[in-house]
Amino acid sequence: MRCTYTNKAGDQCRVESNVNPETGGCFWHDPKRKTERNEARRRGQVASARNRAKSTIKTVAPGDAPARMESVHDAVAWASWAAWAVATGVIDGRTAREVGYNVRAFLAASDKAGLADKIRELQAAIAALQEQAS
Repeated sequence: MRCTYTNKAGDQCRVESNVNPETGGCFWHDPKRKTERNEARRRGQVASARNRAKSTIKTVAPGDAPARMESVHDAVAWASWAAWAVATGVIDGRTAREVGYNVRAFLAASDKAGLADKIRELQAAIAALQEQAS
């Protein structure tokens, strides 16, 4: 049985387990299980707070990190360094994920900048050919 709850957009909940046959609602949408839901949220908040308190953010001084990214080769160096640094405990996993996110953002921006340069070159070539044709 699938939960019968639908959201404002009209999409039906996809949960098929633990559906109350009386109400048609899953754990999160069953009006009779509000107390259980609130308790589950409370326990989750306590566990999350405990985990946050345990986690230590480790970063490095600017001089201990690779040089600023200016090329694809620099991005590769950063990705390689981040993998090594997290594996050896120099930085924490959260910091490594942020490094990875920024490496990907840099690469995407580099691709777009490269495409923009190519477009300008092609536009100039087209303009030159049009000039020759007239």
